[in-house]
Amino acid sequence: MPETFAKLYEPAMTITDPDRATEYFDALVRRTRRMGQSLEEAESIQRFNLGYYAGYYSHDVQERVERLFGAVHPIFGSSLDPNNAITPEKAFEMGQQLGEAMKNGVSAEEALKLIKKVPRTRYQIMRGDV
Repeated sequence: MPETFAKLYEPAMTITDPDRATEYFDALVRRTRRMGQSLEEAESIQRFNLGYYAGYYSHDVQERVERLFGAVHPIFGSSLDPNNAITPEKAFEMGQQLGEAMKNGVSAEEALKLIKKVPRTRYQIMRGDV
């Protein structure tokens, strides 16, 4: 039976000990490597997923996950950056921009790069000015 995101990443949200975090991260990486990924790919995938999952939690949890696992949210960026306060409104806007860009044929990877670099209005994205 496939494991869910919650089953894989929920335990990481409560880890506070650096040694335990290393053990848990290593186990996640080993799991991904069994699917044929290189070490570098597996680590990147797990940091992406941990950072994304932490985005559903409080700022304190996001900071702890970033410090312990080196996991930055793939859309919101670093929670450790004091100039990077993500409000619910900003998160919603970024999600809209990402969705619109992808709807217009921009890959998820490129859309993320564009959203992070330059704030765009929804109108610019709908027109394809991304």
